[in-house]
Order: sequence, then C-alpha cells, then structure tokens
Amino acid sequence: QRVVDTQILIGGEHELVALFTGKGPHDRDYKRGATVRFDKGTEPKYIELRIKDSAGKLQPEFEVKVW
Repeated sequence: QRVVDTQILIGGEHELVALFTGKGPHDRDYKRGATVRFDKGTEPKYIELRIKDSAGKLQPEFEVKVW
C-alpha cells in the first residue's frame, strides 16, 4: 500500500493514472489500471492506491481513495 502525497501539486484539477501488469493463473499476462480525477485546493490531499486480489476473477483489482 502506498499513499500519494499531493502537497507538491499546484491547486486545480488533476488526473492520476496507475497501471499494473503481472502474471495471472495459468501464466497468463494481464494489465489493470485505475484513473482518478481530483481537485486540489490549498489543503493537502492524499490518494491511496490499493491492489486487492479478487478470488472470483482470479485477478487483482485497484481501489482508489482520495482523502
């Protein structure tokens, strides 16, 4: 788990794109991604990117939380 500190960004609208590649069941390649758009004001914002295993899909999923 990694939290992205947005203090270095100027105020305004921003977009964060995260890509993840790996090997799945039966040695199959896969690629997953997530995009989040957010408005940055004068206060700091943090973006949490979490990669979760989906047992049903047998692949990882991204969860993105802005706080």
